[in-house]
Amino acid sequence: MGWGGVVLDREGGIRGVLGLSLRHVRRLLAAYREEGAAALAHGNRERRPHNALGEDLRRQVVELAGSTPMLAVTISTSE
Repeated sequence: MGWGGVVLDREGGIRGVLGLSLRHVRRLLAAYREEGAAALAHGNRERRPHNALGEDLRRQVVELAGSTPMLAVTISTSE
C-alpha cells in the first residue's frame, strides 16, 4: 500500500522510519489530507503546561540557583 510512491506498511516505509503503527500512519495521512500540515502539529502547541511553575516562583528559583554558592566537602586522604 503506497502514498505517492512511498510505502506505508513495510518496515522501510513511513511506518518503519517513524516507528508508528500502520493504523496511526493512516490516521495521520487522513488528517493531513483533510486539514493540511497544521493537522500534524500537537494539539497543546503554544499552551502553557498545567504543571508549569508560576512566573514568580520561576524567577525565585533562577535567582537562587545563580546566587547560592555550591558547598564543597574536602576529604583528606592523609591520616
